[in-house]
Amino acid sequence: SRSDSLSYMREYAPKEKRTEVADKYLKSGKICGENYLDIVEDYPIDVFGIEKPELYDANMNSFLKLDEIRDKDLILLDNLKQTANALKEKIYSNQLLDVEKKKKDYTDEKMKFKDYTIYLLSFTNDREEAALKKQDLENIALYNQALELEKKTDLKKTELERSKLLEYLTKTLPQAKLKECLAKTQAAKDEKIKQSEYYNYLKSLLPQGKSVEKIYPNLFAYIDYLNVFDKIDNEDLFKELPQFEDYIYNKLIGRNGDARELYFISRGIETFEGLVEIKITPDETRFYTENKKKFNIKEWKNFLAKQAKRHNISTNIDVNSNPLDNHLAFVDNFYDIALQREYAFAANTIKAMNERLPVSPLTGEKAAFKPQNPNAPKIAVLICGGYHTSTLMNLFKKQGIAYVVVAPNVTTATDKNLYRTVLKEVYTPMAGQVEVIQPIAKPTLPGLLRQQSNKENKEVPSGQ
Repeated sequence: SRSDSLSYMREYAPKEKRTEVADKYLKSGKICGENYLDIVEDYPIDVFGIEKPELYDANMNSFLKLDEIRDKDLILLDNLKQTANALKEKIYSNQLLDVEKKKKDYTDEKMKFKDYTIYLLSFTNDREEAALKKQDLENIALYNQALELEKKTDLKKTELERSKLLEYLTKTLPQAKLKECLAKTQAAKDEKIKQSEYYNYLKSLLPQGKSVEKIYPNLFAYIDYLNVFDKIDNEDLFKELPQFEDYIYNKLIGRNGDARELYFISRGIETFEGLVEIKITPDETRFYTENKKKFNIKEWKNFLAKQAKRHNISTNIDVNSNPLDNHLAFVDNFYDIALQREYAFAANTIKAMNERLPVSPLTGEKAAFKPQNPNAPKIAVLICGGYHTSTLMNLFKKQGIAYVVVAPNVTTATDKNLYRTVLKEVYTPMAGQVEVIQPIAKPTLPGLLRQQSNKENKEVPSGQ
């Protein structure tokens, strides 16, 4: 790992000026968030790289190659998609067409997750719902269970029953227990504890038995609802949705071979687009890797052209030209190297955490102190793109390393063109670079004046 710290720039200008200049470079994509923090703040930060230079350069070269073919490939894929969409009107059943419409509404954020999931669940019967966990759809199954309990819960009546219960407890609880109960109620109100914890606490204060449940039926139903909802892993729930979609599609397709082939080709086109544009999740990448042998664009073209002719749909698919099949090699190369980089990230992070000495909280100097407890947990922040998260989580989990994932709440669309432009502008090959430990004049951002040290002021340039 190499030091990427820019904290030396702090001496060049006051904080207000540093913030002004760094803000401009952050928004233009010339520096990253950690660089911004390192320049603007005053507390010590040790920033270091974890890339394996050869892998980074190889991945960047494959990215540049993908970027060259990207626009042409997307046009070719869009042409295939238009034909596939036209064929759906001829081959899909009315139910499948309705699912397509609802899926688009959900993708376009015109339909909420809850409504879309309820819609998909409407195609399942009790036996199928009970078997969802066996389909690796555990969180969908729990969500369905929570939705069923929600139907039985009247929130207004629940609130009335809670008030009734608190009134009862106020009269019957010992003083110490009542004080604890009131503190829990306030903590729940202030959102310092989960609702499920609070309501289960209230339930624990009551005598057990069916007679009590009859007095507070809505309250008990609401507690059951909260307990089920607590078991749901929200991240995994969203990951399971495409798999659940696939389950519903396959059920509705049944024995219609043409519809099944068309469905796979449509998914394949969407996946290929995501791979080329590099806006795809690891789960979506897995669909490609698990079905790589079926990603035969020539066969897709032949199927689409044949079906288009059969259903009198005009198309300009050229079955004799197959650049997309040839370009799959570039896609494979890019994502294979990306996976190798992820293994390097994990290895280099662990190595750096074991080797780098602590930073003094007072001076920022390395080796200024050693922790009182050498066995204390070592803490670091690994900054990388969201695509790499799932692989890194698995790698750290296997090595028994605790981690917390912090992800931004992105509310605006990423400017892909700006991203690509900046990435190409700032890229310089990493392999072969020699780190200069003590450069005579460290680089700075234009707009920040570098202050000279007393030593530099006294030095006379050679030759004068």
